[in-house]
Amino acid sequence: MYLSGLRIFTCFVMSFFIVEGFSAIQREKVYQALSGDSAELLTEAFDNLSDNQPVHLAYKGALLMRKAAFASTPQQRLEYFNKGREILEKEITKYPDNVELRFLRLMIQENSPRMLGYNTNISNDIVFIEMHYKTAERDLRKEIERYAKKSKILNLSN
Repeated sequence: MYLSGLRIFTCFVMSFFIVEGFSAIQREKVYQALSGDSAELLTEAFDNLSDNQPVHLAYKGALLMRKAAFASTPQQRLEYFNKGREILEKEITKYPDNVELRFLRLMIQENSPRMLGYNTNISNDIVFIEMHYKTAERDLRKEIERYAKKSKILNLSN
């Protein structure tokens, strides 16, 4: 009886670490694609995400918005951007206290052309991220730190 319970517990712990490791690798690939200059990396990262996890849907939204820069026509650019915006905003509405979703939006807002008008939440997102940064997952903190070093608006030294 004791061995059976121990095996179940061991399997549970191992599966938790496998899932956590997978999400950390996936997160890294998404952020590499978002910060890079490759439509192929964006497509690959997008295609490897599921539609049943809130963070994955938010990733897809952000990746679509970033992919707009690589579209061949202005109409396609706007379609990608608006579709991604809709997805990301829907997930933020459902999970407003998720630091990563707010961070994704901040990244997109800071780097989007002003004419798109996607910059109204910058101040709120900065305050939210700075307040909750220290309680975020280690891998996410690493991505936020990396971004803050290049960002003109996000400062973690406060």
